[in-house]
Amino acid sequence: MKKVLMEDLKDIRFLSAPEFNPSGDCLAFVKTEADLEQNTYRSDLWLCPAKEGTPKRLTASGEVSSFVWQDDTHLLFTAVRSKEEEEKKKTKEWTFVYRIDTEGGEAERFFSIPAIAQGLQILPEDRYLFTISSDLQGKDLFRLSKKEDQEAEEKRRKEEKDYEVVEELPFWSNGAGFIAGRRRRLCLYEAKTEKITLLTKGKTSVQSCELNDSRTKALVLVSENKGVHDLESRLFILDVASGKLNDLKMKKRRYHDARFLNDDQAFVLISEGKTYGLNENAVPYLLNLNDKNLSPLAEEMDVTFGSTVNSDMRYGGSESLRVHDGWIYYVETNDTDAFLKRINPQGTIEVLYDEDGSVDGFDVSKQGRVLAVAMAPQGLQELYEIKDRKALQRSHFNDAYLKEHSLGSLRNLRIPGEGDDIVNGFVLEPVDFKKNKKYPGILVIHGGPKTVYGSPFVHEMQVWANLGYFVFFCNPKGSDGKGNAFADIRGRYGTVDFDNLMDFTDEVLKTYPELDENRLGVTGGSYGGFMTNWIIGHTDRFACAASQRSISNWISFFGTSDIGYYFANDQNASDPWNNPEKMWEHSPVRYADRCTTPTLFIHSDEDYRCWIPEALQMFTALRVHGCKARMCIFHGETHELSRSGKPIHRVRRLKEMTDWFEAHLK
Repeated sequence: MKKVLMEDLKDIRFLSAPEFNPSGDCLAFVKTEADLEQNTYRSDLWLCPAKEGTPKRLTASGEVSSFVWQDDTHLLFTAVRSKEEEEKKKTKEWTFVYRIDTEGGEAERFFSIPAIAQGLQILPEDRYLFTISSDLQGKDLFRLSKKEDQEAEEKRRKEEKDYEVVEELPFWSNGAGFIAGRRRRLCLYEAKTEKITLLTKGKTSVQSCELNDSRTKALVLVSENKGVHDLESRLFILDVASGKLNDLKMKKRRYHDARFLNDDQAFVLISEGKTYGLNENAVPYLLNLNDKNLSPLAEEMDVTFGSTVNSDMRYGGSESLRVHDGWIYYVETNDTDAFLKRINPQGTIEVLYDEDGSVDGFDVSKQGRVLAVAMAPQGLQELYEIKDRKALQRSHFNDAYLKEHSLGSLRNLRIPGEGDDIVNGFVLEPVDFKKNKKYPGILVIHGGPKTVYGSPFVHEMQVWANLGYFVFFCNPKGSDGKGNAFADIRGRYGTVDFDNLMDFTDEVLKTYPELDENRLGVTGGSYGGFMTNWIIGHTDRFACAASQRSISNWISFFGTSDIGYYFANDQNASDPWNNPEKMWEHSPVRYADRCTTPTLFIHSDEDYRCWIPEALQMFTALRVHGCKARMCIFHGETHELSRSGKPIHRVRRLKEMTDWFEAHLK
């Protein structure tokens, strides 16, 4: 058996965006792989017959990451496929839409849009909906008909390129850079006349746009920014024929989703946040589109829609909620797993699949057949057919890799938590584990904090297990999958969650006498980075630590993070002006003078979720107080380095951490 290596990222395949054609006899999806030589990802379209048969490749250019079905045998996707197109995009804003026949033939350019279009949706009569990013300080080039006006706008942009002027929050966004003054506009494109019509204007941004089955109407969620982005949005109905947006004139709410059930009724997800704050689970409602009456779909439904099960082996997104034949199909995070269920307007819930692992996304065919991208325990993403609460594997992209490589054995471990809480966790045993032999171990802490660890394959953990480490991880108070009360640690960061993690470590040591208590490491990213910083200031039981994309100071985080101005005060039950002492009390850097644990800091210089000063403050504090520390900064990377960063950077990140553990734990 081969060892799992850091460079194995190139050998693993990622699946996303499963989508049936209108008749339901064929599913298209995206398969992605990492290209270490070119330091990029290559994504292509694949097809899978609905009933039986194996998937087949449709494109081979490696640049197709999104698509839409035009009809039963044709797909549309955006790409840049010629030098001419490359040159045009250097000087102008263009989106090139290609059309490919699923029954054979090369893709051909279908039409071009003189704007950077996203989220293309097909309408009747050769019309299309999409969104663009528009700058309030300038003008959209496609709206300028005169050449001199276009040249003037291009000149203005060139002159302003070296400056950022901000007058609102958030001023930047992780993965998007500076966004102050920018708005997401909904547009209508008529291919026959090549005309683009802006459907939204002013200081509003489109949050989502969901068409009905006949593609004559759309539910549109619109938010506004008048200096500070409003977390609540308004619900509109777009009449496709006229292009008119009609305000439903309902109270602004924190909508998470809005879908048509039929032309008179909609399904909406709303989080009021009155009891559990920002992280409160969204509640499903039925909305009567005639009288605007909202009624709860299930009175006591306290679940997370979508999968928050952690893995570093995904790339690209997939739909985790669909409406089909009067039912709402959805993925639900439940304890350490993500199941597939459905609910009807009467509130009846049916479980479609509830085996261990994670359903990452799915689609439902016209006939009701369900195909899903999912990860089985210790498994990587594959395509499965969900039927009779079982999963029939339909793709085998990663089977050979899993068969040829040695994996550590995974064991579930539970401990009592606060009150009636049960903290669920796992131990990944070293490969070739032998009793009566001593091994080092690594405690790994997930981000969020409202996410979960489960049983799917995690690359970095398997690398460490292959190097002879115990790897152990759990879901402390604040994690997802157990309802609102368990996830709520507002004002308590570093208290009950810290206790859970230390108690879990004690239980792992008790269960495995082979684990050497003097050779323990700890690591985590985002919230896990916060907790790593917290741990090294509150105990010296760990021989080393690796803090990734962390938080060290809640007061600075409040003013620099893209979410800080609302997340920091919500999660700390305080702000820098009202009880700043509490924010400081829960800031790891306050306790940095106590640290003796050698600590590695991993951070990206374009991480605007947890900006780099968070790591720099903690690093500086440790060095000033004589504690060994090292910092590796990744240029051009974001908060998503470990999940979707450039392949070579992901390998280097893992090498930095692994070398640190090897130096201090062996």
